[in-house]
Parts: sequence; structure tokens; C-alpha cells
Amino acid sequence: MRSSAASDVYKRQEILNIQDMIRNHLPDDLCVVRTAPFYLEIIPVSINKGKALLDVCSRLCIDPADTATFGDSENDIPMLQAAGCGVAMGNAEDAVKAVADKVTLSNNSDGIAHALRELIM
Repeated sequence: MRSSAASDVYKRQEILNIQDMIRNHLPDDLCVVRTAPFYLEIIPVSINKGKALLDVCSRLCIDPADTATFGDSENDIPMLQAAGCGVAMGNAEDAVKAVADKVTLSNNSDGIAHALRELIM
């Protein structure tokens, strides 16, 4: 019987393997991203949270440099990169933390509230 930690590592590796397998069979206009440790989504390359943020900013006449975003999964990376301040949650994947400007506490530890206090004060 596997321990819970070992089981989690196995499941993570399994989802990464499946993601790679799917990626190798998709046309160039589609991509597969993890939206949670156990979810995969196939979406058009032209659609992502970063582009959505830039579109909202354009419509509201807000400079993207004046925005802050928060994320923890692979699909949040373009949004974190597009924002003036991209904040990764403490429980975020390593790839998300790597592109973020800051890392805050986890979702379960009120990370967004913590980060907002730091940004505002």
C-alpha cells in the first residue's frame, strides 16, 4: 500500500505524462493545460487568462501595469505575466511561482488577503 505522499507524487507524474501524450496529438492551434493538480483542459492557443486580463484592461482604460493577479495553476501563468504584479499562491505549482513577481500564503491561509495588505500598505 502506498503512502499518501507517495500516491500524490505518483498521481502528479501520471497527469504530467497524460498531458504530454495529449499535447503530442493536438493541432498547433490547441494546447492542454493543468487547471488543478488533477484536471486537464484543452483550449485554443488564442485564449488564456492573460489575454482576457489585457482585454478587460483595454475596455476599462486601465493600464495592465496597475493590476495585480493571483494564481496557483498552470493556466494562470499568462495572467500573472500580463499583470503589473503577478502573485503566486503558496500552494502554487513551482512553474507558477517561477514566473510570479511575489509568492504569498496558500489559499487555505488567506493568501490573497495577506498579499493585498502588503501591496496596499
